[in-house]
Amino acid sequence: MSIVDTMKDVVSLVRKLDNIDILKQVLELQGQVFELQDENKTLKLEVNNLSAKLQFSQSLKYSHPFYYATEDAIPYCPRCWEAERKAIHLKDDWNKRRWECYSCKNVYLLDDTAPPTIMFETIR
Repeated sequence: MSIVDTMKDVVSLVRKLDNIDILKQVLELQGQVFELQDENKTLKLEVNNLSAKLQFSQSLKYSHPFYYATEDAIPYCPRCWEAERKAIHLKDDWNKRRWECYSCKNVYLLDDTAPPTIMFETIR
């Protein structure tokens, strides 16, 4: 039997007693139980969302100069991830040699002979 069913049974029994003061108290208690149920549901959703975010965060691996998620070949912007914890996929513009982030506007130019560099950064 759920807490809601138990509360309904209590309210029914109190009504039979025909005592207004007790009935008012029980109805107030019933309202508080419903509020606690709503809060519990909200907190469970929040825990699920935070767990999903943590799981995603733990799945990211750094491979210079980008972050990659498991089984995802498209890299995430290192600036967005490190500064704001925003997972923003980069856009490949030149056959995986130039990557651009449309969120922070960083552009990464990859060269086989030199380490990857940021070509320019648009300041907001």
